[in-house]
Amino acid sequence: MPATKTIVRVPPERERRAAARMTGRYLVTIHKDAHKHVSDELAKKGFQVPPPLPKGPSVAKAMPRSGQIMLPNVGVAVVDPSPEQEDALQKLAAEDGAIIALEPERIVRTAQPENLSEYMRGWRDAVDALAARLVREREVRPAIPLSAAASQAEIATWGLAATRVINSQFSGANIKLAVLDTGFDTSHPDFAHRQIVTKNFVGDQAPFHDGHGHGTHCVGTAAGPRHPVKGPRYGVAYDATLFVGRVLDDGGFGGDTNIIQGIDWAIEQGCAVVSISIEGPWLAGIRHSAQPMSTQRKRRLRQDACSSSPQATMPIKAFMREPSDNPATPRPS
Repeated sequence: MPATKTIVRVPPERERRAAARMTGRYLVTIHKDAHKHVSDELAKKGFQVPPPLPKGPSVAKAMPRSGQIMLPNVGVAVVDPSPEQEDALQKLAAEDGAIIALEPERIVRTAQPENLSEYMRGWRDAVDALAARLVREREVRPAIPLSAAASQAEIATWGLAATRVINSQFSGANIKLAVLDTGFDTSHPDFAHRQIVTKNFVGDQAPFHDGHGHGTHCVGTAAGPRHPVKGPRYGVAYDATLFVGRVLDDGGFGGDTNIIQGIDWAIEQGCAVVSISIEGPWLAGIRHSAQPMSTQRKRRLRQDACSSSPQATMPIKAFMREPSDNPATPRPS
């Protein structure tokens, strides 16, 4: 077995599985262009492939028991083994050279950072990096200065000031931006005339919505309008084309599968930026499903080095949150 291969088995103790929020399903990270081979091998072990969905569905595929879902854009298969299939799956992952890793799926939740200064610095650095790249790729237009007499607080929220967005000449125009979270309030007046592509990955068959509020907050921070219906500006990329995936339920929880299906969809749509705001439990002695994300970042970086197209850009994971005394969550009037 290659030294770089990661094989993790779900703990047999129910208490440890529950503490680590493991679902019993697995994420199989696959080498590039090996998806059909691995799918065929899984089928030989009894993992069924769900029937195809109609073109342009608003919901994701449902996972059948003892089934598999292949996500080629991110190089991951999701499998749901029965107890009788567990050993066969572990053996296949250990012996098949096309498989990079086998890791348990976890339940994650909306991000709740405790250190907001680090949080804002990370978002600022991501904005700076993206802006620097855009400057290299297009002619820089002169920034529009703020009126010296105007109060900054009346023009924009403190978060935009902290990330130095206010005077930026960039608006997000012609950039596809995906936000994967608890959904979005599609009736929000500040987005009445924005075209937003949505998809539900939660599996509850409910119409697309945001029953939590965190997703609407993240969409607003990432791409709220330049001139809201009321109050100061709170959004960064006000001209970006929005794709919003509901990957967390109304309680703010969801499985790794939802997240990875959302990333696969965003890449398929040609999104240059993917915003994800989640966290999960971390227990000593238990590895967590980091390999799919790590492998995807490496692949996108290699692709990015060979191409200048927007679709080649590595998705950025941006964690965004504002404290309760400076809410950025856009709310209906």
